[in-house]
Amino acid sequence: MTEIGTIESIFRYPIKSLGGEKLLDALIDQNGVEGDRYFAFKDCESGFIVSCKHPTKWGGIIELSATINKGNSIVVKDSDEKIITGKEEIESKIRELTSRKVELISVKDNLGRQYREADRSNIDEVGATIKQEPLSIVGNETHFFDFAPLHLITSSSLDYINMFYSKGDFNVQRFRPNLFIKTANSNKFEENEWIGKKIRIGHNLEIKIVEPTPRCVLTTLKQGELEKDRKILKTIAQNSSAKRFTFFPGETLKGTLGVYSIVLKKGSVKVGDKVQLIDK
Repeated sequence: MTEIGTIESIFRYPIKSLGGEKLLDALIDQNGVEGDRYFAFKDCESGFIVSCKHPTKWGGIIELSATINKGNSIVVKDSDEKIITGKEEIESKIRELTSRKVELISVKDNLGRQYREADRSNIDEVGATIKQEPLSIVGNETHFFDFAPLHLITSSSLDYINMFYSKGDFNVQRFRPNLFIKTANSNKFEENEWIGKKIRIGHNLEIKIVEPTPRCVLTTLKQGELEKDRKILKTIAQNSSAKRFTFFPGETLKGTLGVYSIVLKKGSVKVGDKVQLIDK
């Protein structure tokens, strides 16, 4: 095996499309980081899962964050650090921010693959084209992942894309990965070279990188101390692309940053763990 980096940060997002929490360690199985995207909001009118990838409808909730406490109950904080608990109170807060009625559901309430609405318009035409997209295409269909259960991004990629727009704040939290990997090379999109390959993290976890991650308007929105910046997505669209692996193999996908993966062998991961490429 070849060492390719170390785990810099671990993140999970208990409620889909809300900000999450930073962890020192985590158990990762076929459904990703334990507790990640375990909950979601369902739009009571359309029946679709709420997603900030449709920012004209749901962008107002992006500055909320969620954590899971020791009793496995959900705690939501707003931008003023006000704590909101209880299903009805949380649902009421979303209605206050969006003028839409929602239901907070968990994977236990989910009977099959759900759909979301996503805006895939050019950054200059946001709101022009809304598509209905299935969640968890690669993974357990009862979960609320955008595509696959685990999302990775490297320091190399963030350093490199920043070179094309030096005034931009390419903070890792803009891109909401589960694992942020510290790598040595700062002049390339390093994780693109891992697509289709297997990786070991720590002692037991084994994953396979299955697709590059296409970026959307979500990356440009204000999130906490990160200001709204439309040039973030423009810069990615103009300078970053990768070859697909699982669907339409070999096709070039533009505007990507980071990679998706599936879990082959579950394991515990902690900050500082070695990340190794499995050579065979």
